[in-house]
Amino acid sequence: MILAASCLIDVDYSGSEFRCGDGVCPSGYECVSGICELIAPVGDGGTIDADVDRPDAFVATAAIGNLVYFTFDGDYGPAGVLQDRSGNRLDANREGAADATGRYGRGRDCRPGDNTVDPVIPSRKIRLADHPKLFTGSSITLEAWVEPDANRNQAIISDYDPNDVPTTEYSFELTSAGGMRFITNDCMGGEVSVETTGVTVPVNEFSHVAAVWAGSTLTFYLNGAVAEELPLAVTPCEFFERAWRIGSRNSGRIFDGVLDEVKMSDYAKTLDQIVESMNHNSSTDIGICGDLIVEGSEPCDGEAVCCAGCRFLPDNTSCGAGVCQGGVCQASGGRVTQGIEALYEFNEGMGTTVADTSGVAPALDLTIADIAAVTWSSGSLTVDLDTRITSAGAVTRLSDACIASNEATIEAWVEPANDTQGGPSRIVTLSQDSGDRSFTLGQTEQTFIMRLRTVATTDSGYPPLAAVVGDARVALTHIVFTRTNAGEKRIYINGLLRSTGFHAGDFSTWDNALGLGLANEFINDRPWLGTFHLVAVYCRALDEIEVARNFVAGP
Repeated sequence: MILAASCLIDVDYSGSEFRCGDGVCPSGYECVSGICELIAPVGDGGTIDADVDRPDAFVATAAIGNLVYFTFDGDYGPAGVLQDRSGNRLDANREGAADATGRYGRGRDCRPGDNTVDPVIPSRKIRLADHPKLFTGSSITLEAWVEPDANRNQAIISDYDPNDVPTTEYSFELTSAGGMRFITNDCMGGEVSVETTGVTVPVNEFSHVAAVWAGSTLTFYLNGAVAEELPLAVTPCEFFERAWRIGSRNSGRIFDGVLDEVKMSDYAKTLDQIVESMNHNSSTDIGICGDLIVEGSEPCDGEAVCCAGCRFLPDNTSCGAGVCQGGVCQASGGRVTQGIEALYEFNEGMGTTVADTSGVAPALDLTIADIAAVTWSSGSLTVDLDTRITSAGAVTRLSDACIASNEATIEAWVEPANDTQGGPSRIVTLSQDSGDRSFTLGQTEQTFIMRLRTVATTDSGYPPLAAVVGDARVALTHIVFTRTNAGEKRIYINGLLRSTGFHAGDFSTWDNALGLGLANEFINDRPWLGTFHLVAVYCRALDEIEVARNFVAGP
């Protein structure tokens, strides 16, 4: 159970639990022998120890966007990760160096640079992968501090795509007349747009803007005051697998200026909450601690070994024999074995056979078609030239297990030979040819791509889920794709969550007569070059702690 700690309790945080020497505990907890414990339901047999706050147990406060919250103040991670401060860890991808002075600390300069590859998309764009949490029906708050150079149809936060139907779930924008615009859909393919008429957002200075939709009414706020209240009585539809953008639409409407404190919440904030949010200075308030929940002057809500002052150490930072995840030191304990169906560790050193070392019978060994195209090393196999490494026939055992669970994890430790191969080139594939598959993990230039078939996709697993551009590079890389029975898909790179998506439907359309292959498609038309250190397939979705455990264990 998670303790939503109050400021008083935080003062007595011991590093693993919350003390209550003064007898004070939050509602729903009681003080037992100096420790706050959750009051169990009647008949449940006593109390339950209260755990440390964790990011995925986020408790909403008005000052925080409880779906996504980008302050632009924190350190950026590898390959341009922009950290989500909401607690949901829905990190975004940034491209280009465009930091600027924000309203509080740093902001994001969204003005387009030179982008000859795709001139309608800003070279300084911010991309946020879609997630089921980001659709909230007809109750939502979108807000930001904005400093526009000019008011000319600029998107603040949006998933608008003119090539899709519906075009958007939500889009919050500035109009050419200097007002604010909110766009949603009517669940019948139609676009519904609501604009202010008597409001002007100033240029060349920061203003706080917000759009709050509460069922049948849309309220626009400017600098903590109601700007305009308009009717909006529609029921929108959800559209999965479409990226969100901060500072643009998916095509055009580039924000010409600086953004800061971009937030999305799944509830309609009140005027007081908008004012609180507007006045919250994320760059100086030490109350944003560890779990990023604003709780006053609290210590780090994590284990001491995973804290640096008030903040968590970055995920995957070593902590003795383990790794920090969400402020908690998780012991490695070796690789996860539960639910594994195939494991290739490339320890043979010679020959044409790559042995399945999972220990599950019958073994699903693979055969190298052209031994002259590969080079064996200690614990690895380098594919130097086009070839394929495939099972002798159908891997029925593996397919049947995943069909039964409707879950899968595909894991690989690889080092691509280059960041120009495409197709996508096949790293791991359970398929027949380029158009019929159960799953494929591949590489398209600087991006890793995952296609997985369900009853809701095409036979080829479209639409795919992509990691962040730049993740695929000439370096030893840990890639993990997971898909839960509920339909949530994730890609982790080197232990970090890099992309999320959602697809409903089960695996009943999988063909259990398909074979498993590495480094190419079965018809030899999608070769991948690089070095394999480890490949594993589970018919279970590993959680983020298990992914971190495998990352710490290494190839």
